Amino acid sequence: MHAKLTLLSLSLVLAPVGLAQVVKPPTFPPPVPAQWPAWDELHEMAPQYLLDPLITESVAYINAVVPKELLALQPSRNNSVIPAQPTYLNDKEKYKWWTDPKHYTAVDDIVKCPNENEWGITYDDGPSVNIVNGVHTFDTAHIRATLKNLNAKATFFVKGGPASGPNGRAEVEATLAEGHEIAMHTWSHAAMTTLTNEQIVAQFKYTESLIYSYTGKVPVLWRPPYGDVDDRVRAIARALGYRTVIWSANPPRDSGDASGLNAPVATVVDTIKSWFVKGPGVISLQHDVNPYTSEIAVKALEEIGKAAPGLGLKIMPVGTCTGVVPYREGPVDPKADVTGGSGTAPPTTTAGTTKGTTPTATATSAGVKPTASVKPGENHATAGTGSVMWTGLMSAVAGVLAMVF
Repeated sequence: MHAKLTLLSLSLVLAPVGLAQVVKPPTFPPPVPAQWPAWDELHEMAPQYLLDPLITESVAYINAVVPKELLALQPSRNNSVIPAQPTYLNDKEKYKWWTDPKHYTAVDDIVKCPNENEWGITYDDGPSVNIVNGVHTFDTAHIRATLKNLNAKATFFVKGGPASGPNGRAEVEATLAEGHEIAMHTWSHAAMTTLTNEQIVAQFKYTESLIYSYTGKVPVLWRPPYGDVDDRVRAIARALGYRTVIWSANPPRDSGDASGLNAPVATVVDTIKSWFVKGPGVISLQHDVNPYTSEIAVKALEEIGKAAPGLGLKIMPVGTCTGVVPYREGPVDPKADVTGGSGTAPPTTTAGTTKGTTPTATATSAGVKPTASVKPGENHATAGTGSVMWTGLMSAVAGVLAMVF
């Protein structure tokens, strides 16, 4: 009888604590999948790629930690003619669809550098390789070389498709080795709100696994292709350990280099030169996807070099200007707030702190690294809750045992 009472009492104590609800985060470091998806930007990822354990365990995790309301939002209707303009089928303002002309943002979206005269310089869609007469010409390596001439670093939002090609490893490794930040730009550049939850996970995890297999690093920063993001996509991204980076819309810092209009290179470079003014911190959007966009990038950097003595702007990677550590060193934190909403502190893991919070950060060649007291796997906003819960649980169990015996 005493044994039955003990079990009953313990069950009453344990149930509210939620031990049965413990969720195992996705495997870290990310395993290598059985096969990399094809690089196809015209079609959705083939269904068989959604069945790899790399994806299925992460889908199970997001189903456990992301609010059902967000997971149930309808995917946007894809625009095959202009992929950057899908038709959104939910409440644009409520679910903060950034692509809307009003650019609705969440509290933890990164859209600018926080300090005046800081310029977070970024390049999307690479790596690209264009060798002319044995020399890298208007490609990712050429951009890196020009940045080196300026003693400047940047954030490169790597796309999994081209990075999986024959030159991908060498380019990604070189970008990291030269002190630039590697960030995530999905596998096939799909408009993310048009995808199912499973497809969104696959876009992240295949690219994450590829980058890790090259560098031993898992990025924290990601940028949605076309800026197409809403609260469903954000929540899945947060659950997988990512911070959403877009670009500054006010003042505008989209160069328009990849708009499809193919304006004369000099015209786009003049647009970038118009940014050479002191003011609020910004994050810009440029691309290293092909020789045209890379030529613009190289020539814009050369103009920065010419203006440097009186430019008054500090060029740096996004992680450096925001204080967000660019790489994650352990599994995601199941206690982290994946909604990011209602004015709460941004979710973080061991690699996602924010300038002005603890732990503090100091600049290094690869971005910033924490120098203070959050332990691996803890969220700075919730650190310690696990130990408090455990202490309370043990006290309750001791009380029950005392009553029974």
